[in-house]
Amino acid sequence: MNKKTHVAKCPGCGADMLYDPKSQGLLCPYCDGKKEIEKAPAPKKDFYAERTNSVTDKQSYKYVCPNCGGEIDFESYVTATKCPFCSATNIVKEQPVGGLSPDGVLPFLFTKEMAMEAGQKWIKKKVFALGTFKKNFKTDNLKGMYVPSYIFASKTYTKYTARLGKTYTTGSGKNRRTHTRWFTVSGDFARDFSNVLVEATRHLTQSEIQKINPFDLANLVAYKQEYVAGFEAERNDESLDQGFLKAKDVMQEIIKREVLSKYTYDVVGSFNADVSYNDIGFNYALVPIWMFSCKYKDKEYRYIVNGRTGRSYGKYPLSPAKVASVVLFALGVLALFVYLYLQG
Repeated sequence: MNKKTHVAKCPGCGADMLYDPKSQGLLCPYCDGKKEIEKAPAPKKDFYAERTNSVTDKQSYKYVCPNCGGEIDFESYVTATKCPFCSATNIVKEQPVGGLSPDGVLPFLFTKEMAMEAGQKWIKKKVFALGTFKKNFKTDNLKGMYVPSYIFASKTYTKYTARLGKTYTTGSGKNRRTHTRWFTVSGDFARDFSNVLVEATRHLTQSEIQKINPFDLANLVAYKQEYVAGFEAERNDESLDQGFLKAKDVMQEIIKREVLSKYTYDVVGSFNADVSYNDIGFNYALVPIWMFSCKYKDKEYRYIVNGRTGRSYGKYPLSPAKVASVVLFALGVLALFVYLYLQG
């Protein structure tokens, strides 16, 4: 079924315009025509009101990768060529499915050229990286994509008790002993959270995203299709409730850290907290990353770049030949030292 595109047309030549991170507006790839995007804030939505109110995003199709199972959303004017997660080219187009539509987006600021420059500096330092990985690290294989995320806000009130300990030593020499003097603290603690970001995808781990944090969530704007023009956007595969459970873990860890900072102690025996969450708001938003992926021996290796700040993180496959040569060289040097020692 054909769908009418809603992307802006170039006033000069009539071609589809694409989002340009450098100008933060639309740019025609043929005649360099430009058009501004009117920005609007992305207000938080009520968590409880939206839990049972799923809205179908009728302006996108879902593409599924048979190789890794990745699900990517493409606007009607974007063409899928490769899976951004494993680089497979046989992804299959499916009809739209129900789910929350994005209400917020952090548009790309870091350009593809900037991301590639950072990536080249990174890969040049990886002397043990597999040659194929380095060879394929090209601009054409660097994909810009939007990662689905939940951004929560909540007022919290916590009643807590904790068992803390101070250590001290007695005696000296063989009679030296370490002891712990335990004491109990309790109280209440209020903390407001405004932007707790948790990822809503199983293809990029929370740990990977943490490596390229922070995202400047204060600059979140209302979602418009124009920001996605020319980029890919993965569909979320975690529900709103699942996202809030992850956000609660993040908030509880922060609460624990800030509560304990009020006390002087050496060890924590236990910490129990009863946290209530009020005025819960959220955005289902898209955050930008540049990503290069490579598969080696059934394992995925990725290099990702924060599309707002340029902060990057990656893993790479080791070259067995390079590692072996270094090991053999080290063994040779060791054997030489042993020989010289025995001769002396």
